[in-house]
Amino acid sequence: MKSFKAILWVVSAAVSYGLLTPLIKIGYIHGWMANQITASQLLIGTILLWLCVIWKKEVRKRSSFDKKAFMIGFSGLGFSTVCYNQSLIWQEGSVAIIWMFQYVWMTVVIEAFKRKQWPKLSNCFGILVILVGTWFASGASNINGGFIHWQGVLLGLLSALGYAIFIVGSSSVSQDVNPYRNGAMMMTGTIPWGILLIIQNIFSQNDLTIQASDWTGAIFFGAILGLIGQVIPTLGYQLGGPILGSSRSAIIGSLELPVAVISSVLLLAEGASLVQWFGVVLIFIGVIWTQMGSFYES
Repeated sequence: MKSFKAILWVVSAAVSYGLLTPLIKIGYIHGWMANQITASQLLIGTILLWLCVIWKKEVRKRSSFDKKAFMIGFSGLGFSTVCYNQSLIWQEGSVAIIWMFQYVWMTVVIEAFKRKQWPKLSNCFGILVILVGTWFASGASNINGGFIHWQGVLLGLLSALGYAIFIVGSSSVSQDVNPYRNGAMMMTGTIPWGILLIIQNIFSQNDLTIQASDWTGAIFFGAILGLIGQVIPTLGYQLGGPILGSSRSAIIGSLELPVAVISSVLLLAEGASLVQWFGVVLIFIGVIWTQMGSFYES
């Protein structure tokens, strides 16, 4: 029963992350800047998580993992969110998620460094399948290939690295640590990114002022993104990750890919060729193959 609840938590996190992609694009369509949306998403998401801590009456309890959780939030969750939201400026959501999904093989590499041993042959084969699938799914196999922006690719890969750090870090936290407080502390680690984005937005204005009307809608929209993109996924991986382990979490978390692609096609009317869908299927197979060995071991 404990494992079943953990699976549900990770599934909810993956689905929420998948829905986040088209919602951010919708925000851009309505004219809000990436800095506004991201800053609101991170700051309001942090507030909502601390409200959960207060609700659970965990405020006065201390945890020796506070600093670790803060750094996971800063270098993992916060860094990934900033890079991914920026990458959506340069490319369609159904393509951006492909680059971000490289976190799967990055997770394998990070764990290999932690264990000081080479990844297994089955993992290497799974990584190869993912890379081949990425070639097709991103549209790079298109003979014209003119719609791929290197900025989007770079930012997408950086977001994948941050997400891999977040996954590995979340799964390494002891099950004895309160997940609500730990998740809130992780989100607190994203606050420096939110502050930097606000400062950048201020100095990007010619008159060095912030128009209240520009931020009102962005804050409201950021609250929705904070709930879907920060609160639910953070708690999902905090409550389910330590129980399932990073490998199982990665397998279940792969649901994010089809959810993001399908929701982008339905909500944003983005086109996806059969070749790209073939690539998505390959990536999905590669994810399962890469993690299946560790799944059975655990």
